[in-house]
Amino acid sequence: GADGGYKPLVVEIAKFFRTGVAPVSAQETTEIFAFMEAADESKRQGGAPVTIESVMQNALEFNKKFLDENLMYANAQFDVVLCWNLPDYMEESLVKPTIDRLWSVMKPGGLLLAFFHTRDAGPDTTCYRYHVTGTDMLEIQEVKFVPPGRPASERQSPRLQRVFNNRHIENLFRDFASIKFFLARDAIREVLVVR
Repeated sequence: GADGGYKPLVVEIAKFFRTGVAPVSAQETTEIFAFMEAADESKRQGGAPVTIESVMQNALEFNKKFLDENLMYANAQFDVVLCWNLPDYMEESLVKPTIDRLWSVMKPGGLLLAFFHTRDAGPDTTCYRYHVTGTDMLEIQEVKFVPPGRPASERQSPRLQRVFNNRHIENLFRDFASIKFFLARDAIREVLVVR
């Protein structure tokens, strides 16, 4: 048609795949997610008005609290970090700050092993925390938390938020020295990163 059809969209998509730079700002993306969350929260409250600003404020407070309470280690302290599938379950606004925090607590040349889902595991998937308790022991703990702005009685297992593609993973770890991908048989992508 006169408006160029899909061509402008395809051009922007191709540019994104080449450069890794999204055509939509992070702020605009965040506002879209906040709008959707405000609509969901309004529905949970029986149609009560919920402002985008209140959703954004709750998310900021949650993110700050999370980062203030977790990964509070000295810089360049760890040789190895195991990061199972954590980014798959985290709110989008928390993923990059967490990866940045991991970068800062790792020693130069340190290794990070991360796992990412290669497909959606469904809404009823349980999220687990894997805790190395000894030289040959791995403890698996079910993760449950209170969503931002919800009462403590509503603890729940987080839902898989997204499935990262290789380009997104490369962008997450762009400050690291190198990255290698391995595809496992169980729909898991293993990623080995060097700081």
